[in-house]
Amino acid sequence: MDKIRVIDEPLPSVYLLDFAKATDNRGFFSKPYHIASFKQIHPDFSVAEYFYSRSYFNVIRGMHYQLGSSPSQKLIFCSAGAVLDVVVDVRKDSKNYNKPVSFTLSEHQPTALFVGRGYAHGYLTLTDHADLHYLCDSLHDPSDDKGVLWSSINFDWPTSSPILSQRDKMHLPI
Repeated sequence: MDKIRVIDEPLPSVYLLDFAKATDNRGFFSKPYHIASFKQIHPDFSVAEYFYSRSYFNVIRGMHYQLGSSPSQKLIFCSAGAVLDVVVDVRKDSKNYNKPVSFTLSEHQPTALFVGRGYAHGYLTLTDHADLHYLCDSLHDPSDDKGVLWSSINFDWPTSSPILSQRDKMHLPI
């Protein structure tokens, strides 16, 4: 039950992960994070803070990242509903700059997404609601909190008029 396995690494330090999920007549039990197993995948990740969000259908949260004195790495998984999760490299000197990748995270699949430093992250809720969990390796610092406008990245979102926070509407284009 402790084994976490890399399914895909579409960008450096961006991993789609498979974790154990045991199902029986009572329901299921899963372990999306196990420190020893995860250290074999990404040794410098250590959880400093944990966030939990619920979003409703057609909500986009993002595209967020943290730089400065506390750049952030995240381990993300969905425990209810489903989301289209999107990651984009925001480092202008990177060969992967503005080449987004996406994944469907769902309560029905035992997968998680690891997002390394230098990437913006966001998601679109695909179901009536979705619950996302974020384990972060640095504390949130509002002065280092950044974002790019969701519609400015090189990605074909399956919505043209999502529900956005005022903050996310105000992000500058990539």
